[in-house]
Order: sequence, then structure tokens, then C-alpha cells
Amino acid sequence: MILMSFFCLHFIGLTVADECWDGEGGGPTFTGNHNYPSSWFPEFQYDPNNPDEIYRNSSVGISVIGGFPPYTWEVSGTGFSIPISTTDRTNTLSADNTACGTGTITVTDNHGVPVTGYVRNTTGVWVLKASGTCEMSGTGTEIYSGPSYWDYALVQGNKKQYQRTGRSSIYNYAGPCPANECLTNGGPYECVGNGDHPIPCEDAPTDTLPNRVHCNYPQILWYYEWECL
Repeated sequence: MILMSFFCLHFIGLTVADECWDGEGGGPTFTGNHNYPSSWFPEFQYDPNNPDEIYRNSSVGISVIGGFPPYTWEVSGTGFSIPISTTDRTNTLSADNTACGTGTITVTDNHGVPVTGYVRNTTGVWVLKASGTCEMSGTGTEIYSGPSYWDYALVQGNKKQYQRTGRSSIYNYAGPCPANECLTNGGPYECVGNGDHPIPCEDAPTDTLPNRVHCNYPQILWYYEWECL
């Protein structure tokens, strides 16, 4: 018996028709403009595995996940270009010899749903946009470790949150330390002792004072965006 490598669905009285699956995991192909149940597709999103950077006079592949083809692609920024339309979920971003700063990529699916992503050209600079506020949250990367403070940075596309975490002593306090609302890795708002890296709150030394604990907290918060020189 020969098994077909693809099949098509034809639903009478519904708006779904003429969709074929290739049987190879490549998803459906489309021969018409219909309304499809959203459960058939993953949530439409900019692929988090896309490259973060691009050099001048080079190209990189850009992908989206889910959505309803065909897709319309746009890019803004100095020296960037991308083909305007694809029937699959991949495309090619190019940077010419004038490219700098950030390429902002917007992809819209056939149902008019947009997603946006960012690729930094290696010619650019981080520009301070705000201080004393947390514009991004998550797990950053430690970029400095010292006896009394630690520096962390979280980079996502064209945005960077910088945090310097220091130590504060709290007396007559059994913990736990206050919850962190910015960069969470490496011990912000964790209890520490004797200048060491963070340790569990219940292990913090009390010294000669009752219930003395050391809680890390953000001493400096800076928010940057990547722009042309």
C-alpha cells in the first residue's frame, strides 16, 4: 500500500479549504485566503534564536515562529534591507557599507498580526536613556565582581539594562530580604555576609548585633539603547 506523503482538508460550509500538509514537518501550504483555527499554529513571534548582531556588508537569516502565511517584512534603520514578502517563515536581512545602529524588523502575518525584533549593527554605541529606573527585568550577565558590589547587564536586541548591586546591613531583621524587581541573578536582594557572594538568608551572620543581615540591592540602574555613532 502506498501512503500519501501529504493530505488536504476540505471542510464544507467552513472557511477552511485547500490546505495541504507535506508530511515532512514543514507545516501547511496554502492555496487560498481563509480564516484558520488559531490552535493549528504556534503563537506568532519573532524567533528568539535570531542573531543579535550583523556586520556591515553582510547578511543574516531571520525567522519567525507560527503565524499565518504569507508574511510581510519591513526593516527600518540606516543601511538595512530585507525582501518585502515571503510564503515561509524565514528571510534574509542585509546590511550595506553605511549600516549602523539598530535594524528594527517588523513582520506581519496574513491576519495582520505584527511582531518586532532588533538586530544591532556592529557599528554603533550604547546611549544612556534613563537612570535610576528599571526598564527591563530578567537574568543578566555578571560583568564585574568586587568585594562590596557586583555589576550585571541584560541585553535584549537594541536594549540594555545595567545594574550595580551593593550590600546593605539591616538590623533586628530576620529576613528574607525584599524581593527583587530588576535583574535577579547573582544575588540582588539575597542575604550575604563578610563580603562573600550571596548565601541563603538563614546563613547570614548576626555578628554581635541581634538579627543583623546583609541584603543586596541595586545601587545604580542605567538603561541604554544601541544607536549610530
